[in-house]
Amino acid sequence: MLLKALLALTLALTAAPAAEYIDSLTGKNETGVFAGWETLSGNWKQTESFLAGSSSGGDGLLLYKKKVFTDFILECKVRVESREGSLVFRAVDRQNLYILVFNPKVNPEDQGSILLIRRVKGRETYFAGSEQYIRLKEWVTLKVACEGKKIEIYVNGNLTVSVEDPNFESGFVGLRVFGDFFYGCNAGFKDFLVKAAEEKKK
Repeated sequence: MLLKALLALTLALTAAPAAEYIDSLTGKNETGVFAGWETLSGNWKQTESFLAGSSSGGDGLLLYKKKVFTDFILECKVRVESREGSLVFRAVDRQNLYILVFNPKVNPEDQGSILLIRRVKGRETYFAGSEQYIRLKEWVTLKVACEGKKIEIYVNGNLTVSVEDPNFESGFVGLRVFGDFFYGCNAGFKDFLVKAAEEKKK
């Protein structure tokens, strides 16, 4: 009986898809501060509760550079203090990437939004999105699932955007904030997870 139980447990653990990378993004990170990450722009600071990102001069980009992902699932909790808090994926470099922009509602009469932007050779194009009635300073779980040309976006477990785009097949993943002199950006990030998608059986 014990042997059967151990065998069943081994098979279950083997079958379960393992995360390629998990990071709490806090100052308590045992693997080291920003281990495997590259700051391209913006201000990033780890606290005991979350990673704080801010910018008042355009893009603030932070990329996880240890692995290039093709088909994958990316998940992170985001809280926006002002303007936006975004995820970056299939990033070739800072001029060529996808951005999942999260803009919560600022005023009661406003509406928040989820936007998908492709940046090709520095030129940005909005190509998909949805309205999201989420307040500022509220933690939200964002998830990106990519398989081939298909991109799916989930907000708190709910599918909100499903679209196809052929521009980038693989790249790095990461975080982004965006602000300017008149309207700065401040956002918090925590519980970052990315894993390669399971290969389909032929």
